[in-house]
Amino acid sequence: MTDARRGIGLCLRSFVALVSLSWVLGAAAQSADDWLERMVRADSLINYQGTLVHMCGGKMDTVQIVHRVDDGRVTERITARTSGGRQIIRNADEVMCILPDQKKVMVEHGAASSAIAAHIANFPSFSGIDSALYETALLGSDRVAEQDTIMLAIRPVDEHRFGYRLWLDRRTALPLKFELVDAAGQGLEQGMFTEIRFSESIPAQAVEPTIATEAFEWQRSATVTGAATAATQSPASPNWRVGLLPPGFELAHAESMQTDGAAPMEQLVFSDGLATISVFIEADVADAADIEGESHIGATHAMSTIVDGYLITAMGGVPPGTVRMVAMSVARR
Repeated sequence: MTDARRGIGLCLRSFVALVSLSWVLGAAAQSADDWLERMVRADSLINYQGTLVHMCGGKMDTVQIVHRVDDGRVTERITARTSGGRQIIRNADEVMCILPDQKKVMVEHGAASSAIAAHIANFPSFSGIDSALYETALLGSDRVAEQDTIMLAIRPVDEHRFGYRLWLDRRTALPLKFELVDAAGQGLEQGMFTEIRFSESIPAQAVEPTIATEAFEWQRSATVTGAATAATQSPASPNWRVGLLPPGFELAHAESMQTDGAAPMEQLVFSDGLATISVFIEADVADAADIEGESHIGATHAMSTIVDGYLITAMGGVPPGTVRMVAMSVARR
């Protein structure tokens, strides 16, 4: 090899090394909290379309997502390949769920839509994480959906909630993969983009429903919202109270539901900004005694008990001890 060629080779290797080093140092210069802040902002900045796969308890769901941002306003269309072919349209004000197999459309407004949107496509929202309840740490790097990512850990400070591992796109900080993990770090649930495309803009018609709903039944929930502490009464259920809630959990929304002449059912949803716990209060439930006890589907745990003839069920993606504590503390005023 001539001296000239050797010199060119050394220059190229030096350049590659400098680029690689600057990339690593650039990522290291951003703390875990910096990445978390960028991730939260990404939802209102980035246009994208992709395929998301969710795996939990041996079950796999696949959805197509179109995420459009217009002047900071987000609209999303989510189409399920499974789960009856449902389609979900969401914006800042409401969530519309189209259920073609049931010929039904369900619409939630206001705070209720925010709580439901957090669980759309089983990809949680990380926009409300409280640093007093969760700690963050960087774990390294990886590739997801052919994109370079930074791995981020979100660890709870107590035993009342689960933690997460996140894979954030290096360029946009958009979460491309998540794992729900228990206290031992074992994966309980996973959601991952298998392919994703970023765009400068997406046309409005790309996030409109593609299912004809003229002959469908429409249901709009009447929701009462408010904030609560551990012993606060629900606005929708003044005769009931939840006596014990883990630190940080507050009332996200309360809802009264009644269908087909059945007895009304109250639903209270509590959130700590990431995890949620739903409490259902039902009257006149046939064979309620047979339903009592604990159960789980994947990482979602539930506890049912009977109070004054009412079936009380607490349910959420939290450890079993948490739903047990909440369910056993529900009482009449």
